[in-house]
Amino acid sequence: MSYAQIREKVRLLIEGDDIGNTFNTDTLDLLISFGENRVYRNLRADTMRTISVPITPVANIVALPADLLQLTRVIVGTRDVEIIDEWRMQALLDSSATAQDTLFCAHNPDGLIFFPENTADVTLHYYAKPASLASAGESTTYNRYPEVFLFAAVAESAPFLGEDARIQIWEGKFQQYMADADQNERWRVNSGS
Repeated sequence: MSYAQIREKVRLLIEGDDIGNTFNTDTLDLLISFGENRVYRNLRADTMRTISVPITPVANIVALPADLLQLTRVIVGTRDVEIIDEWRMQALLDSSATAQDTLFCAHNPDGLIFFPENTADVTLHYYAKPASLASAGESTTYNRYPEVFLFAAVAESAPFLGEDARIQIWEGKFQQYMADADQNERWRVNSGS
C-alpha cells in the first residue's frame, strides 16, 4: 500500500462516504505523523527489534542510534552489561569501586556511559522507530497493525475538528486496537505463538 493510499484511508475514516475537503493533504500528513509518533511511544512489536553494528566507545561513551526507542540488551564483546539509571551510575563513578570487566551502562546526555570505563566494541539490541509512513510507505509494523495507525491518526484530528461526537469513538477504537496489539506482542514473546 502506498502512502497516498494510507492518507486516503485516514481521510475516509474522518469524512465517511461524503469525501470532501475537511483536511488538505498537509494537515492529513501532520495527523498521520502525530498518530505514528503516538503509536511508537507505546508499541513494542518484534518487527521493530534490531541489532546495531559494533560501536566503538569514544571517551567511555557510545552514541545511541537516532532511531532508538528502547534498549533491550547491551553487549560488550561477548558479555551482557546491566543497564542502570544515571543516578546509580553517577554513584559508581564517584566511588572508589573497581571491577575487572565492564558491568554497567547508563544513559547520559551524549549516549551510553560505562562502569568501569570501556574501550571494547559495543553491540546494542533495541526497538527501533521505523521510517515514517510518508517516507517509506507501509512497514512490517504497519502491515501487522494497520488499524492502530489509522485510528491513531484519526484520533489526532480532535483538535482540528472541535466538538465532534466521533472523537470519543475514534479514541476508544485506538485504545482498544493498541491494547490488542500490545497483548498480541506479549503472546508472541511469551508463548511462542
